[in-house]
Amino acid sequence: MFGTISRAVLQPGIAFGLACAAAGANAQLLEDRYWATLSGFWPSISSTARADWQVTGRPGTVVSFEDDLGLPDRKVLPDFQAGMRVGERWRIEFEYYGLNRAGTRTLSRDIAWDDTVFPASASLSTEFDSDVFRIGAGWSFVKSPTAELGGVLGLHVTRFRFRLNGQVSLGNASAGTQVEQKDATIPLPTIGLYGALQLSPGWYLTGRVDYFSLSSGDYDGGLVNATAGLSYFVTRNIGVGLGYRYVDYSLELTRANWVGAVDYRFSGPVLSLEVGF
Repeated sequence: MFGTISRAVLQPGIAFGLACAAAGANAQLLEDRYWATLSGFWPSISSTARADWQVTGRPGTVVSFEDDLGLPDRKVLPDFQAGMRVGERWRIEFEYYGLNRAGTRTLSRDIAWDDTVFPASASLSTEFDSDVFRIGAGWSFVKSPTAELGGVLGLHVTRFRFRLNGQVSLGNASAGTQVEQKDATIPLPTIGLYGALQLSPGWYLTGRVDYFSLSSGDYDGGLVNATAGLSYFVTRNIGVGLGYRYVDYSLELTRANWVGAVDYRFSGPVLSLEVGF
């Protein structure tokens, strides 16, 4: 599934980047040496996960946190980005955004999570928190007063925490209340394109694509992060922007503390305040 989605999103994103010279998710003026962006990201969220029983290898239930466990499928995410140029063509970037959700739902089916079974009709309280950090170093192979296009190597670090608290069953009998928790910090190297095109004084068309795919001893999966937007600088140093972002994050894990999978997707509009100087 991820491969199909990745190609569908990645290929148009690269075409966009090459056609209109995309520049980070922020739209700093092309000559600015430093820039920062504070955004409100309002995505539609789809998240699933699975925790297998490590003792026997029995697969766990693939759980939809929105449909099965009642977590909200839309929420405003604050997003902060900053960057600086090093010389004429090199740049360094940083980004952070986080998502914390909680909900309670009466289960409509049994859910096996690690070695615990939460039965149908049980009340289950769930917390799902994530923090995303992105750092990157880029080089602009096209650079002019009105356009920029470059490539970037980066590190995309995601910290997940799942917490399930509810009544459990042992065979056909109730076995009281159980808390199950999974934590993971996953660093993924990425490669991408960025750029910007000045349409007219003050107006900038922007976009970005980051991509990752890897099979190793601990991970098997990938990441696509694609953005596009239009910004207007109302003064020399201050601008506002409206854009769209898509993130698809899919991994199979075989770690000591978690054997299973996580699939995390965001897509939605972004409204931003931008500063460059």
